[in-house]
Amino acid sequence: MAKAKTRKSTKQKQKLENEILVYIYALVLITLSIIGGLQIGFIGETTTGIIRYVFGNLYGVVYALVIIGSIAMMLKKSMKDIPVKYLLGIGVLLLAWIIAASVPEDTTLKGMDIFSKFLKDSMLVLKGEIAAKGGLIGAFLVSLSTFLFDYKGTWIVVGALVILGLILLLCGAPFASMKAMGANMVKPFQTWKSNGGQRKQKRNDKQEQRRREKEAREQEARERTQQKHETMLGKISLDDRVKPGQVSFLDIDDDFDIESSKEHIPVEPEPEEEPYIPNSDVVVGFHEHKKQDDKRIIEETIGKEDTFVSEFTQDFSKYKLPRLTLLKDPGKKNKNMNNIAAANDSGRKLIEILDEFGVKATLVATHIGPSVTKFEVKPDLGVRVNKISNLQNDIKMALAAKDIRIEAPIPGKSSVGIEIPNVEKTTVSMKELMKNVPEKYADSKCLFALGKDLMGNCVYGELNKMPHLLIAGATGSGKSVCVNSIITSILMRAKPDEVKLLLVDPKKVEFTPYQKVPHLIGPVITDGEEANRALKVIVTMMDNRYELFSMAGVRNIQGYNAYLDAHPEEQLQRLPWIVVIIDELADLMLVAAKEVEGSIQRITQLARAAGIHLIVATQRPSVDVITGVIKANIPSRIAFAVSSAVDSRTILDQMGAEKLLGYGDMLYVPVGETVATRVQGVFVSDDEVQAICDFVSKQAKPKYEDAFLRLEALDNSMGSSGDDVSDPLYEEVKEFIIQTRKASTSLIQRKFSIGYARAARLIDTLEEKGIVGPSRGSKPREVYAKSEQEEME
Repeated sequence: MAKAKTRKSTKQKQKLENEILVYIYALVLITLSIIGGLQIGFIGETTTGIIRYVFGNLYGVVYALVIIGSIAMMLKKSMKDIPVKYLLGIGVLLLAWIIAASVPEDTTLKGMDIFSKFLKDSMLVLKGEIAAKGGLIGAFLVSLSTFLFDYKGTWIVVGALVILGLILLLCGAPFASMKAMGANMVKPFQTWKSNGGQRKQKRNDKQEQRRREKEAREQEARERTQQKHETMLGKISLDDRVKPGQVSFLDIDDDFDIESSKEHIPVEPEPEEEPYIPNSDVVVGFHEHKKQDDKRIIEETIGKEDTFVSEFTQDFSKYKLPRLTLLKDPGKKNKNMNNIAAANDSGRKLIEILDEFGVKATLVATHIGPSVTKFEVKPDLGVRVNKISNLQNDIKMALAAKDIRIEAPIPGKSSVGIEIPNVEKTTVSMKELMKNVPEKYADSKCLFALGKDLMGNCVYGELNKMPHLLIAGATGSGKSVCVNSIITSILMRAKPDEVKLLLVDPKKVEFTPYQKVPHLIGPVITDGEEANRALKVIVTMMDNRYELFSMAGVRNIQGYNAYLDAHPEEQLQRLPWIVVIIDELADLMLVAAKEVEGSIQRITQLARAAGIHLIVATQRPSVDVITGVIKANIPSRIAFAVSSAVDSRTILDQMGAEKLLGYGDMLYVPVGETVATRVQGVFVSDDEVQAICDFVSKQAKPKYEDAFLRLEALDNSMGSSGDDVSDPLYEEVKEFIIQTRKASTSLIQRKFSIGYARAARLIDTLEEKGIVGPSRGSKPREVYAKSEQEEME
């Protein structure tokens, strides 16, 4: 029985392999035919030259027949399915065409002279310098025809062949002689089929004889088994224990046949169920999983139901950008009557206060912004600017203001700016900014709305020009709203194949609405270790992009995409911009400060030309989080309200952020600027964010890169390893100690360039695992573990 199962499994496996080979051969023939027909490369030109030499100008027909035959092979079609008369008709017409095309212009050549001349010109024909006409076959047929019938007779033969071919194709052989000819031609096929039927009958007879012998043996075994059960359990027949629809393992034969299976071991079915009749299309018992595995192998090999590939070939040509109607309408205008009246009163008081302290000045202009009013004061000649700056607290007390900020002097002007909070604060609407985007930013996919300055002008930012952005401020100052406005702007202006997002959210709640947007390049990352590895993946992607740029001979992502547009034959995909947004940098720096800092340094130094931009946000603007390396490589910065001037200097290298009001009030320093611009940040509500995310999520699914999908799996595998060690240096340190037979904290610090705390934890872990011994004071630790070579010795 085991041998029968093995032989049957081997036959099924061999059949499957043969089917796969048929598909491979057919695809190879189709590919070579297309390459040859288009004369692509050396292979295409050589193949076409050879076929043209043999068949002449009919090489295109030859390729077409090869392709049709290959497709028929894949569809399991046979030549017997095509009526013989049609095959004969097509063959006769092609024969007439070859003879007519091969008739030489020089009628003095006759007989074998035509064929000899063609052979002499073979090299010229292969090079394409002389027309092939009917090729080698045509030259031979014309030589034979002109020798037998001369030129006039040859043309008569050609005409007769054309008429015969048309009759076969159109009339269906109406003459008796034609039918007889067709019958004679079909007769060999019928004879072959009859002989095949006889051979099959003999094979069936042998199978029937083996089946009966085996059935007799099985019957004897069944009787012995029945007697044994009657002795142990009483009189219980074997047939009562075999349910309808089941087949015992003894019923399976290596030569299982449909006809013989009808005479199989009879099983009396129950009245309400139909009798079970096994056939070749049903695999029973232990063969069921084999059938499913074979189907899965075929589908994976041929790709008939390859949904994985379809996921990664998304077409966004019909993708629609979100409409402005998804955003809420703006509220009342900035310059309301209360703010105007308060500004006039404050301006008059300001000049009086300065005059009381002996500072002669003139109020030049008043700018009422969304949340702050800016007064431009021009001091008289001989008045020091620092005299006005020193009066900051006095002015604040006299105006009864919450806080004021003095800009002395205003860049590009001979005046001092004094900023006082408004009586009524006006919210900056996202819809208003997106509706009034200037024409010069119309095609910018990395544009985002930032807010309005004190003049009431809309402020926008371009990530591709920044090229990276640092956002910092105290809790509740407006950082999250700013980050949401940046993401929302990108979703409203860019398609998923134009800009990709990688979101790092250690708080686990900030980026929840964006989990299903199609712009994501990977899942929203909430774990510090995964974020650290994700930054390394971004560095690898950056290096891979530069290799592509090098091969294409371009310098940046714009040049690469333009190169692909100019060379569509390359059949490569355009590269999207990638925006990496880290919501809380402090959590990442706690996990692996050096590695995160190194990754950020590489990204910020090199990734601009590769189209990768980094946005970093933090609520703890201290020097251990915003290090000098990070600040040096992120020139564009946004500071929200902070608690001290020290934090303001850490973010902007200048004071001023400690005077901000919060609730979106920011100082914005773009790349290339040295003076901060005060901006009231745009407000995006949760409802607006959710509406936009729902709109884009309904059109497409996110397409994740494999590298980011493996981050969580890698994290789980590290956490559930046999050693239960999360430090990635553990195995390397373990191998080093076993090889050197030395173990100390200072040695690991020097060798692997790590801190004392990490080295001490590694030593403690090695001691817990029994790799090294306990500390022995001034004596070195013992190394218990041995290397593989020592164990073999």
